[in-house]
Amino acid sequence: IARVTLTQRFGNPFSEPIEAVYTFPMSDRAAVDAMTMKIGDRTIAGVVKTREEARRTYEAAKAAGQAASLLDQERPNISTQSVANILPGDRIETTVSYVEYLAYEAGEYLFSFPMVVGPRYVPGTPTGPEGTDQVPDAGRISPPVTPEGTRAGHDIALTVDLDAGVPIRDVRSELHEVDVERPSDHE
Repeated sequence: IARVTLTQRFGNPFSEPIEAVYTFPMSDRAAVDAMTMKIGDRTIAGVVKTREEARRTYEAAKAAGQAASLLDQERPNISTQSVANILPGDRIETTVSYVEYLAYEAGEYLFSFPMVVGPRYVPGTPTGPEGTDQVPDAGRISPPVTPEGTRAGHDIALTVDLDAGVPIRDVRSELHEVDVERPSDHE
């Protein structure tokens, strides 16, 4: 089992309050069990509600000019974090915690931390900027794609603390260069 803590930082460089909406991938084996929002020294714990009730609460806070955050599961492997009323110069940090069963195959456990929601096939006739007649929420699962040869400009840091309970034979990444430090490296 993996315990994952995902911290997202949102800032506002503009002169008016903004809403940030971040669509991100998540393992389809993940079960979210905690969320917090930190503004300055205040930390606000998230509360699990039905999708409709959570959306109403978020929209009411947003309309009242209050800072609020909402975590929506769009698909089993896609989530959206919305943060309303980020004031000019403010930084808001959201933390989502989840657990997931690790895939086990041929004597190896696989931990995958997806970092991109790739382009999706969206069938149907467009009904507006947010969807089609077959996929009404297409806009929520199809974030803009960064043009080829460019970088989104957002940094990511990933740290894995591994306590397998048994000797670890090998740690590797198929797609990214990684630095591996074993406890004996610090002694």
